[in-house]
Amino acid sequence: MTTYQLISSDDHLTEPPDAWQSRLPAKLKERGPRVVRTKEGDGWVWEGRPWTSLGLGVQAGREFKDYRLSGATFEDIRKGTWDPGERLKDMDKDSTWATVLYPNTGLSLPLIQDQELHEACVRAYNDFCSDFCKKNPSRLIGLGVMPRGGVEKALAELRRIGKLGMRGAVLQSLPSSGTWPTKEDERFWAEAQEMGILLHVHLKLQGVTPNFSPQDSAKLMNPNLQIVLRGYALIAQGCQDAFAGLIFSGVMERYPKLKWVAVEGGIGWIPYYLERWDGVWERQRHWAKLQLPMKPSAYWRRQVFATFEEDKIGIELAVRHPEYVGVDNLMWACDYPHGDTTWPNSVKSVRSQFKDVPKAALRKMTWENVSKVYDIAAPKG
Repeated sequence: MTTYQLISSDDHLTEPPDAWQSRLPAKLKERGPRVVRTKEGDGWVWEGRPWTSLGLGVQAGREFKDYRLSGATFEDIRKGTWDPGERLKDMDKDSTWATVLYPNTGLSLPLIQDQELHEACVRAYNDFCSDFCKKNPSRLIGLGVMPRGGVEKALAELRRIGKLGMRGAVLQSLPSSGTWPTKEDERFWAEAQEMGILLHVHLKLQGVTPNFSPQDSAKLMNPNLQIVLRGYALIAQGCQDAFAGLIFSGVMERYPKLKWVAVEGGIGWIPYYLERWDGVWERQRHWAKLQLPMKPSAYWRRQVFATFEEDKIGIELAVRHPEYVGVDNLMWACDYPHGDTTWPNSVKSVRSQFKDVPKAALRKMTWENVSKVYDIAAPKG
């Protein structure tokens, strides 16, 4: 019998080859996402986008020295990345009771320029995710992605994923598709708050940074360096930018019951930025006419949760200096099957990361907080 010790607040689905092709309208299938095998392995193509490998998003179970950007096929990656039954088996191997699921390729859907195709692909992904989670909805916690194209489009899909039973919505841009919250976005925030649905920022807002083309990469001395810097070394920057905007624009002041999750950006940066934001509020709010009666850190503590994988500094600051951020808003993640994943050694990793941390704090960050946020029931027995 499996002893479950963890709940992961951030894992991913590797969409199978038929995820879109079996769900798109017939007239859009030829232009929609499909898998093409080349000498570099399996990769995704769609209208206007060059072949892109499965990449660093399918590394679960590999030794670090065996990580590779291309060359993977669906036959040699873990079936748990795309098969729900196998995913549950992999979770059992890692003593993980439940998982909150984000897309892999689905995070790149904002790159689709044709609006009709983009919206259809968003709906198809959300249907796929819903179907995946039906295998065991108590353990597989699905989130829907929001389309770009304006508030009406976003609201329509928000209502639809609510009917599908999704536990939250992933925003990759503001509902109005602008670069700063505006009056247009207010209807979306209001309805999301009324629905009681969680809003998620996975790394950043304002869309997805396109991949470099082969022509661009050929100009670089080390074409892999931009992937390391943008995708890994600077991973927290998008969350910092997004939540500064959401707080200072007054969104959290106007919608105090609307809850947010800052995803995959880590937590070590949070105490510094809360201190910095509070300092900006103290010094600049008068001339800037900020309509914020509370310090930014108060909104964060009231409404924002953050996920992390391995972050010793963040854990230390949260536990030893709760006046900075505390442990009530932090949620551990495995990040299966990405390059940052701790699978299948999550228990070992947690024991190392949380060494000398009081059991109550460890329990909050690795189980209780995420179970409360997503209303995850504990296993029976």
